Amino acid sequence: MNEVYFALGAFISIYLLYLILIVLRKKGLDNFENSTEMLFLKKKYHIKVTAQNAKSLAHTVAVSNALVVSLTLLCVSMIDNLPLKIVVAMGVLVPMILVVYSLIGKIYQKKERKKHV
Repeated sequence: MNEVYFALGAFISIYLLYLILIVLRKKGLDNFENSTEMLFLKKKYHIKVTAQNAKSLAHTVAVSNALVVSLTLLCVSMIDNLPLKIVVAMGVLVPMILVVYSLIGKIYQKKERKKHV
């Protein structure tokens, strides 16, 4: 049960840190538009970042990043062997990032299509 509390604490900490450093600061939000996450979403899903949706997208990315890291920590914390922890972390982290960002991309594509119709 301690692993779950640790993962929940990590989720809250990462989200709050992202919120304070990126979402709530104008400079952070401006830098967010050129981040790796945004470059991936722009290239693969052709998402256009405007002033209206930048904050919403930043919140979505903050929650997704916090979720990915906390679930990875939860999976890894249940294993005692260090080399196995590293393998499991990579095995969980990479697919989860790909799945989460493709979901975000598809959701925001639908939002843009609805907006233009």
